[in-house]
Amino acid sequence: MVFTSPFPSLPSPVAQDLPTFVFEHAAKHSIFGVDPTLPALTDHQVTQSFKEVQDMANSFASGLVSNLGLARGDAVAVLIPNTAYYAAIVLGIHMAGLVCATANPAYTVGEMAHVLKLSEAKAVVATKDNRAVILDALASLGLHMEPRHIMTIDGQNSVHSVLSSKTYVRMRITSNEEAKSTPALLLLSSGTTGQPKGVLLSHSNIVIPPIVIQLAKSPIVDKHDLSSFVFICSGAAPLSRETQIEVKKRLGCFLVQTYGLSETSPTSHRSPVNGTPDGSVGYLAPSMECIIAGEQGHRLGVGKVGEVCLRGPNIMMGYYKNALATSQTIDADGFLHTGDIGRVDANGFYYIVDRRKELIKVMGFQVAPAELEGLLMEHPAVLDAAVIGVVDKARESEVPKAFVVVRPGVSQVGLSEAIKGWISGRVAHYKALRGGVEIVAAIPKSASGKILRRVLRSQSSKAKI
Repeated sequence: MVFTSPFPSLPSPVAQDLPTFVFEHAAKHSIFGVDPTLPALTDHQVTQSFKEVQDMANSFASGLVSNLGLARGDAVAVLIPNTAYYAAIVLGIHMAGLVCATANPAYTVGEMAHVLKLSEAKAVVATKDNRAVILDALASLGLHMEPRHIMTIDGQNSVHSVLSSKTYVRMRITSNEEAKSTPALLLLSSGTTGQPKGVLLSHSNIVIPPIVIQLAKSPIVDKHDLSSFVFICSGAAPLSRETQIEVKKRLGCFLVQTYGLSETSPTSHRSPVNGTPDGSVGYLAPSMECIIAGEQGHRLGVGKVGEVCLRGPNIMMGYYKNALATSQTIDADGFLHTGDIGRVDANGFYYIVDRRKELIKVMGFQVAPAELEGLLMEHPAVLDAAVIGVVDKARESEVPKAFVVVRPGVSQVGLSEAIKGWISGRVAHYKALRGGVEIVAAIPKSASGKILRRVLRSQSSKAKI
């Protein structure tokens, strides 16, 4: 059975690039069309008006082409946290006809090297804090990037020094086919086989709970005036009913959940402001189709639990330079197999009832057990290893926990903490083994050698840290 959205299908994608859509749509349909000097984006240090965002994007595009010599189709890696400059940087990259490759700025040298190698980035936008990590990552790959191509938002070789008023050829999309085939974003999506894959999204594809938990619980909230909040849309990981109620009561605003993946650009489900049942991620988005697939791939009906599979105009182009992974994720009928387990009720509301089969959601970030297992196997004391997610009640999140088999003759005294610290020095903070390291006699595996994570979860007895 194929489920469809209760909403009317959207019109065919317009022949537009993302910057044109953003700037023209805002000018026509928002207050910025009346007064472009009004604040549009703000962070704790910087506020930019709509006009300033547009002007900076245009100047940045000119600088990338005129000053750095980048050409259409080149990739720029954007490795910065949320900032008021983010929109201008990304839109400027697109205006220059370039591809924006994004990744977590907290990545370590090894993780950053994977991003740079996969994206083949010709330039980088970084921070003063992770610039050294990027330089080390390039060195580990035997690559050299001109210093002026490594820009920062807050330090040496500032992005502002690249801005230019020189004339350049602005990239504009003029046909639907061009919109579908022109890459815009290269996102990193954690996979279950180790290294993250590159999710390639076109301009057509495009035209976090930990933060919400902090809004519910942090004393910092009481020190700021948040009375302007009227609506919060939460994604990345499910919220408990209690947290939803606490946030709405504390801030006096609406709070709804949404669901999607990087591969769906990134939303596939959205909750109405009113009337969404507790625990639901809402309705299927317009122009999308969904099937709930059973274990043998057969299509299930209303109320049945199975894998959520999605099809629509927002499904990614594919995994960058990874045709095998693409074919394993998108089937012959065009349905993206999410790996998430869910159901749909008689009213069309969807529920995600289980995690992706192996991925661990840590404070909104995705962690692949296979990546941590690969690192654990590099430790001289480890003979075998497996990683699962366990519940950290204080964080209202999963955290990684490792099970390791120790090599014969190795002392186990203090070894668990030593391995935990060893991993922490090699991965981003959210991948740390906060669930601990448990030494076991053997890792349970199937006849084909696959780790039986369900057995490990059972052994953990729904452990809470």
